[in-house]
Order: sequence, then C-alpha cells, then structure tokens
Amino acid sequence: MAFKEGLSKFTKSISEGASTVVQKSNELIELNKLSNEISNEEKKKNMLFIEIGKLIYDNYVNKADLSEEIKNKCVSIFEHDEQIEKINTEILLLKKIKKCPGCGAELDISINFCPKCGTKQETIIIDEPAEDTVDETIKVDSDDIVPDAVDAEFTVDDSEKKDETDKTE
Repeated sequence: MAFKEGLSKFTKSISEGASTVVQKSNELIELNKLSNEISNEEKKKNMLFIEIGKLIYDNYVNKADLSEEIKNKCVSIFEHDEQIEKINTEILLLKKIKKCPGCGAELDISINFCPKCGTKQETIIIDEPAEDTVDETIKVDSDDIVPDAVDAEFTVDDSEKKDETDKTE
C-alpha cells in the first residue's frame, strides 16, 4: 500500500513538473514571437529612415522643399514606434513586470508604490489559467521563429495517460 502511495506521489510530481515545463515553454515561445515582432518593426523603421535620407538628399540636389512623402514616412515611423511600445508592454506583462511612470524602474506587478521614487503604481490584474488544469495541446507557430517553417502541433494521447494510471494502481 505504501508503495502505491509513493508511486502515486511520484506520478503526481512528474505531472506537475511537466505542467510547469509546458507553461514555461509557452512563455518562452510567446516572448520569442514578440521579440521577432519588435525586430520586424525596427527593420521597417530603418528602411523608412533610409528612404527619408534619400528623399532629403534628392531634394537637396534638386534644390526643392521637403515633400509630403517625407512627412508621411515620418508619420509611419511614429506608428512603428507606437507598435514597438505596445509589444514591449506585452513582454513586460508576460514577465509579470511593470514600469514605474515616475522613474521608469522595472517593478514586480504586485508592487503598489515604487521603492525608488515612491510613485503610486497602477494595479495590474493578469488572468491566470487554473493551476490544476493542464493544457495538453501546444501549438507552435514556427513561422514566427524560423522562416518558412511548418506549423507543428503536439498532443498528449489520453489512452497513454490511462495506461499509466492503471500501472500505478
């Protein structure tokens, strides 16, 4: 009987460990995806900077005024900056961190006042999945990680879990 209890505890421990690994893997995949999005936005901005530089130089050579096209590209750069800020906010939330509006320090999301400058912090509530439920399907959109890769989906077969349960009893 003690052997069965020990084996049951061991199986439960393995299951909880696997659940933690799945959660951490999903977080890393999401962080990698967001980092790639930021990199893409930065590349778009840099291309706009190059185009603006060429337009300004062309206008200089032709002794012309700045064109509306340059102003539009500046607006596009501003929009990319806003998108990067939104993605950085998502990254902070995944890491359960927030930035102090007073001094910019990175703080745990549960902190109410900044320890550096004393500014009252906005309360952030993150919807967490229930701990005793395990999402047994992991969908990896590898196009965001490796170009031209195929989507992969991994699942745990319920019959395998039942066989393991029967072995422990």
